[in-house]
Amino acid sequence: MALHLHYLKENQIMKNLITFALLAILSLSSCKKNLEDKFNETNESKNTKAKNTSELVVAENFNWETSKITNLKLIANENYPAVIYSLEGELVAKTMVLAGKENLVPITLASTQKQVRVVFMDKEYIMDINSENVTIQLF
Repeated sequence: MALHLHYLKENQIMKNLITFALLAILSLSSCKKNLEDKFNETNESKNTKAKNTSELVVAENFNWETSKITNLKLIANENYPAVIYSLEGELVAKTMVLAGKENLVPITLASTQKQVRVVFMDKEYIMDINSENVTIQLF
């Protein structure tokens, strides 16, 4: 009797495994296989491939420049080095600031950067870069 129950138990396990395998195969085969082809057909029908930049359709006010040059005018009461970083922490420039003078520092930034961080005498200044000439008073 025990042998017969053992055989029935193994038989039930095999049936469950086969059923599970068949369900898995059916569920995977029912997925759409042509999604990539449909995507490519849709893009080709829109004719989005430009052969050169003159064929691109962009807004009239689109800025093609990827970088900008800004002149920083650093003014301080003491002689001390200043270090300028992007907000991401990348070094932009180092300069010696002389007291009582307009210290001009031209910097090149990505056109998307709107601020810089200036470190002077253990103080940090976050400055907006909204024009070609920016004055920073380091007091």
